[in-house]
Amino acid sequence: MHLCLSSSSREGYSRDVVDTLAAPIGSEIQFRYDSKWISPDILGKPANECDAILSFIELRGKPGKPFIMPLRVAKIFAVERMGTTAVVMFRLGGYPVPSDIKEFSDKLHATHRDIHKYQDATKPSGYLWLELGDEIACPPINPGGPEFAWESIVNNFVNAIKYPDNYSHEIHDKSALNMSPYADASPFYMFHSVIDRNSGQPAAKKIDGDRSVFSVRPGEEYTVNIYHKHPSKDFPGVKLRITPEDSGSSIIGAKEHPFNTRYDMKKFNVAVPRTISGSTSSLLVSRIFEEKSGKQLQIDDYRIYLEARPSFALLALYCALIGALFLLAQIPILFKATGTVEWWAVCLIGVAGILLGFVTWAKDNIIGITNYIKYRFPNL
Repeated sequence: MHLCLSSSSREGYSRDVVDTLAAPIGSEIQFRYDSKWISPDILGKPANECDAILSFIELRGKPGKPFIMPLRVAKIFAVERMGTTAVVMFRLGGYPVPSDIKEFSDKLHATHRDIHKYQDATKPSGYLWLELGDEIACPPINPGGPEFAWESIVNNFVNAIKYPDNYSHEIHDKSALNMSPYADASPFYMFHSVIDRNSGQPAAKKIDGDRSVFSVRPGEEYTVNIYHKHPSKDFPGVKLRITPEDSGSSIIGAKEHPFNTRYDMKKFNVAVPRTISGSTSSLLVSRIFEEKSGKQLQIDDYRIYLEARPSFALLALYCALIGALFLLAQIPILFKATGTVEWWAVCLIGVAGILLGFVTWAKDNIIGITNYIKYRFPNL
């Protein structure tokens, strides 16, 4: 089991907490590490397919024993090394919740003294990506259900942000604990479901390569449900936006919903086009912040992938109808020219008509075919 830490040493890193908690199970997410913060034991061997606990580490105040809180379990599926930088790709799992979060953090420090920390007010040491020993067991996953586990993590995280000196130990610079960049400035939310509006049933989900994909039906409408809750605040200046990134789907009605209540279920209605060739689509989920200057800051958190499979039965029927029409048009011409119609000529004309139907369909659906091949075979 690997421990992969996201720190609060920079404002951008602390935002990783929101999208790490928000994305659906099966989604991909990445962390970036300078090689000096990676344990040498990990650098020397493959990490693909290793299990990991993605965790937040509180570094405000330069603590000697920073508070560590698990966010998600995940599986590493790729590591890209570029110079001194490693980009680690994860496929997200559920929400781990220790029975006592402070005790879990203290045990990590007691059993792994090479975890990232501050030896004094200026010098950090230790690693942000390391392998855990057998002394540390993975906390229970989704106790009480995903929503309850997610709420527990959010509540604990907000408390740790508000009162960092109650969670971290040996703080060297207490004046830095309340720096404004780390204020509680963003709502928390989690993906909930994709629901067929006609049947009321959830769309089936599968892992397709490195993506979590929802299977939908052509010509149907679906509701994307996203749950948000904050223990004490609403955020009327922040909106949730879903943007289709291609022609494989479209939003019906509002594309944005403000976080103007403390808790709610945000609903986005999505239409899937009716096509013989099927369709593939990605929906980009973003938070929109209204800044004091009047400008909007968009933070893209994750994508939801939809796949409507092609209907081979409808395609066969379409080609057969074109073939039949082509055959009916050619037989009188052939009979007038020769005075007879041989069976082999009828078969040949019929096959030519079916091929004509397929070519006509393929010409009109080349974009859909290309997108389907791209999503089904991403490595081509």
